[in-house]
Amino acid sequence: MPSTAAKLASGVGLAGQESEIQNVMNKITTDKNNKIADSFDKVFLLAAIILIATCFIGIFTDRKDANDTKTAIAKGLAKSLQAD
Repeated sequence: MPSTAAKLASGVGLAGQESEIQNVMNKITTDKNNKIADSFDKVFLLAAIILIATCFIGIFTDRKDANDTKTAIAKGLAKSLQAD
C-alpha cells in the first residue's frame, strides 16, 4: 500500500499535469481563433479590392447620356404623332 507521502506526490504530479494540459488547450484554442480571424481578414480584404476595382472600372464604362435618350424618345413620339 502506498504511503501518504507517495499519494501526496502523485496527487501533486497529477495536478501539475492537469494545469499543463489546460495551458496547452488554451494556447491551441487561442491559436485556432487567431487563424480563423486572419482568414476572415484576408477574405474581406480580397472582397474590398474586387469591389474597389470594379467601381473604378465602372466609372469609365460607356453609357449614353440620359438627356440624349429622353430627347430621342421625345423626337420619336413627336414624329409618330405627326404621322397620324
